[in-house]
Amino acid sequence: MYPEINDNNNNNIVIHIGKKLYEEKDYPLESRIISEDKDNGLIQRESSWRGEIKGFNLFPDGKLQGSGISYIHNSGISISHWQGTFIPLNSSTRDESTTRITFKGQDTNTNNKFIVIRTFFSNDVDEFKWLDGLVCIAEGIFDLTDNCFKSTGYEWTKSKTKYESKIFLLYLNSFSVVVCPFKSYRHIKNIFIYFVLLFVFAFLSGHHIS
Repeated sequence: MYPEINDNNNNNIVIHIGKKLYEEKDYPLESRIISEDKDNGLIQRESSWRGEIKGFNLFPDGKLQGSGISYIHNSGISISHWQGTFIPLNSSTRDESTTRITFKGQDTNTNNKFIVIRTFFSNDVDEFKWLDGLVCIAEGIFDLTDNCFKSTGYEWTKSKTKYESKIFLLYLNSFSVVVCPFKSYRHIKNIFIYFVLLFVFAFLSGHHIS
């Protein structure tokens, strides 16, 4: 979790990483260069792949099939746009052909490490309706030994309330003062504020404010 504040005086963004959803392995199938811009050092590549997902926290195990376009820069950074289907293996329908979840996503890759933002769509499959609009953040590497992309996906959760975020900011600001040597009464007072805010933040984390 990366806590930051978003209000009139601070334009930062709050990003919260939730529970672990899956571990994934993706295997390249086909890939071809469709254009090359030598002047700007940019290669456009079209690729397809198949994948396997091991689910956690009620996320289903399944198989993936995906394809998309990658923009490979001469700096070594590539940005890809993917879409495809996810077929849960433990569907109660026992018919994989009728249980297809779709997804769309984008990843950025550099030095064999990458990060992915992906959204799932249930396509009115009642059993997996909760997947509809689920946004995931995954981080992974390319395994040279197994020749596959390995990643771990997490749920992108809702931000904390504005009140909770402000309390956390005060907590961080107080902490930055506390770690300094005691040079004055002001520092001693800030230590007291630090522990009060620490208690309040811990309380709010366990009792969400609506």
